Amino acid sequence: MENYLIPNLKRKIAADSEKCNQAISDLESSKIYYMKNVAILNARKMHEITQQCQKKADAMTAKLRRLEEEAQSLSLSK
Repeated sequence: MENYLIPNLKRKIAADSEKCNQAISDLESSKIYYMKNVAILNARKMHEITQQCQKKADAMTAKLRRLEEEAQSLSLSK
């Protein structure tokens, strides 16, 4: 009977080990997929923030130019 139990136990251990390895592999794949999606979302957010900052910088630059032109015209009129 022992000769029969040992091979069965070895097969069960191997099957359980394979299930564990597959579960770990699935989790790693899921983790990589999640991290990839987070990276994509972060890149989009960074792009949006960059665009907003550029618009603000452009608006401030335009305002500065207007003020400089106004100051120039005031100094010329004196």
